Amino acid sequence: GERPTTELRLRARDGSYRWLMFSARYSPADELVFFCGKDITERKHGEEELRAAEERFRAVTASTRDGIVSADGTGRIIYWNSGAEAIFGRTAAETISRPLTELMPERYRDAHRAGIARFLETGEGRLTGSTVEVEGVRADGSEFPIELSLGSWTRDGQTCFTAVVRDMTDRVQARHALREAEERFAGAFEGAAVGLMLAAPDGTVLRANRAL
Repeated sequence: GERPTTELRLRARDGSYRWLMFSARYSPADELVFFCGKDITERKHGEEELRAAEERFRAVTASTRDGIVSADGTGRIIYWNSGAEAIFGRTAAETISRPLTELMPERYRDAHRAGIARFLETGEGRLTGSTVEVEGVRADGSEFPIELSLGSWTRDGQTCFTAVVRDMTDRVQARHALREAEERFAGAFEGAAVGLMLAAPDGTVLRANRAL
């Protein structure tokens, strides 16, 4: 009484191979088994190409230290790589299906929701295709600077988003330290009681203090 199906890879007359799906049905009155075959070669090729593309994507995202985060059109996280785990201190199991807004400070969340809605309605986004510096939120609730690049794609007709995230903490700290060093130098240079001057190798005066 069952109607089993099976997929077979068979060689055609011209020597090429094709995939077919067979189903079987038994007719008690005739005491015969009827087979029905359907060519599913194109579908199998599409599945193989999709699987290969997913494997390439996972190989690339697993090898980078940057965070790769994907979300669907509702703002729910659907992909989370090991780089994102290290940056945000959250595992994939803890993050998948959670709102993307949990990764950002409260002050950004309304603007984020409005931006997603605007993009889904018009196809235009202020951040899509660009790189910006914003703040993220780690698992312990602390904020830290990140560099964010955002792109969009479609899956089964639904718009999804992928962000490449880079922890900017060290770079921002270095930038602040450099600015503080420059400010200390400027204060010492301008406030010195003796005349001071900076000159280029060709003798051009670049800077002179008030005392000089």
